[in-house]
Amino acid sequence: MFDVEPGTANAAFVEVPATFLSGARLWAESLRVVFRSSSCLRLLRIFLKKLLWVTLLTNAVCLLLLLPTCGLLLLGKLLASPFVTFSVADAGWRLVSTWKWALQFWWTVGPWIQLLTLRYVGWSQLDGIFLSVLRDLDPQRADELSRLRPEPATNALLRSMRRQLRMLSLYPLPWLLARAPLIGPLAWPATSLYILQQKVGFQRALACALLAALPLVGDFATYLLRTYFAVTLVARELLEPYFSRKPSARASWWDILAKNEPLLLGFAAPIYAMIEIPLAGPLLWVIAQGCAPMVLLHLR
Repeated sequence: MFDVEPGTANAAFVEVPATFLSGARLWAESLRVVFRSSSCLRLLRIFLKKLLWVTLLTNAVCLLLLLPTCGLLLLGKLLASPFVTFSVADAGWRLVSTWKWALQFWWTVGPWIQLLTLRYVGWSQLDGIFLSVLRDLDPQRADELSRLRPEPATNALLRSMRRQLRMLSLYPLPWLLARAPLIGPLAWPATSLYILQQKVGFQRALACALLAALPLVGDFATYLLRTYFAVTLVARELLEPYFSRKPSARASWWDILAKNEPLLLGFAAPIYAMIEIPLAGPLLWVIAQGCAPMVLLHLR
């Protein structure tokens, strides 16, 4: 699938075992390559102004979304107050709890809104950063990719929206079945099993669905599963400049992940931790994009 063998692109490359720790080491090595690439650093400096505008814009969008949402939440709580014991202190607590939810939303969802905006506003710049580092590592491979026309950013955005709509369309039926007697408790685990087995295989999907249904470990299992998919999403997005030129590779993403899972998870996990930082995190994505060619050349 990948026509460049690991370890042949550059003398700095050494083939490493496909383990989680080797993926993390590969990420650390890729940072060194990025900061030694003069062409990449030049593009980063040019991109800096747009990055700052993207940060300001996305945080403004988050605030515009939060203010009316918090207002509606607070209004709903106050309108419900005649049916419960009400006091001035209670109203203050409702206000505090509403803003606590708002800050939690901004802390968790805000970075991903910033990243989504950056991915499509700075599409061409991110592509240039990817190719500039790849050219330093493997000029022949970079020339081959640069001759291929990448998919327009709008197509990628529409495809992502269609994927999300398909996922959302699965939820009404289990939501109704969950309220039925006897079969209700099985509705959501069965839905999880159906969705997961297409991506991670039946055995792992069954284990995840069973763990998520257990009362004591269910929340923890759900958190681990959510983190797993978030990290794999980061790994996939890092390779988007490659996939945008190779539709067949994009269609085989889950096969690629299955063959290189420990390496990709180890490489993408530190990047996922970085972009979770509000405000500053998404700005680090441009550096992460420069790291991606290193892992690309080590995939099987």
